[in-house]
Amino acid sequence: MIITCSLMLLSGAALGFLYFSGLYWTLRKSSNKDNKIWWLTLSFLVRVSILASILYVLADGDWKRLILLAAGFSASRFIWVLKIKRGTNP
Repeated sequence: MIITCSLMLLSGAALGFLYFSGLYWTLRKSSNKDNKIWWLTLSFLVRVSILASILYVLADGDWKRLILLAAGFSASRFIWVLKIKRGTNP
């Protein structure tokens, strides 16, 4: 049980890292594009599709796993926000 909880937290954190890395990359690259709205929309759809698919597979119908995944994802977001506020490049 403890190993499963730890794996779900770490998986959620890894998913968050990938999601927010994609967001960060998209925002940096879209500043040079002419049609920013399409670039941002496509990036959002790709990131959310991948995230939802992996969450669905990892949660395996268990709401406790989904909560642990969300907690890891939120922790990753918190770390990204701290890095951005400090001005360090994530």
